[in-house]
Amino acid sequence: NIEPYKSYSAYFNVYMVYAVSDASGISDLTTTISTKFATKYTGSGNSTAMSVNLTTARTYALKAPLLDINNTVAIVIANSTRYGGTTYIHGGSSGLNTSICPLPSYYASYILQHEAGGHGFGNLADEYVTNTSAIPLTQINDLLSSQYYGTFMNVDTTGNLTRVLWNHFIGLSNYSYVNAYQGGDLYSLGVWRSEANSIMVNNIKY
Repeated sequence: NIEPYKSYSAYFNVYMVYAVSDASGISDLTTTISTKFATKYTGSGNSTAMSVNLTTARTYALKAPLLDINNTVAIVIANSTRYGGTTYIHGGSSGLNTSICPLPSYYASYILQHEAGGHGFGNLADEYVTNTSAIPLTQINDLLSSQYYGTFMNVDTTGNLTRVLWNHFIGLSNYSYVNAYQGGDLYSLGVWRSEANSIMVNNIKY
């Protein structure tokens, strides 16, 4: 019921596959719980990092009548109210995107939109900032490598409006908010994003 999925719903399918775990809950750094996908919070404190058994996720995804496993995102709904979420993106034809989405009551839909919609379905990079420094060369090379496979096309290392990857949107009446804003891919300098605020910046709904 949100864009762009609402307008383009005829172009993709959604399937639900049930999996039964031995116990309820999700593992973390101090507790191990036997779950079907070995879902786990891998960081401490406020870390949102999570992991799953990607092989098992793929096995269960293949139970759905998929046309192309490489053009699919598997959404693992984690049975937890702790905030978190992680997406494993495989560019090109190398594999299945897998998003882990827990269910904290207020944030559940936002996590789903950011992780499964933004990262998993759209192959988008994070646009928020956690480092107040310039993006290092190693990270630039990683970004360029990802973009070679068609992922992370929503951030760029130039703010030149005639050269940014999304320049064809700038000036269109329906995209008046699209421009080049410095800060993205976790760094505040040397990288630009297409919107001041979006689902990839602060989990807002459109």
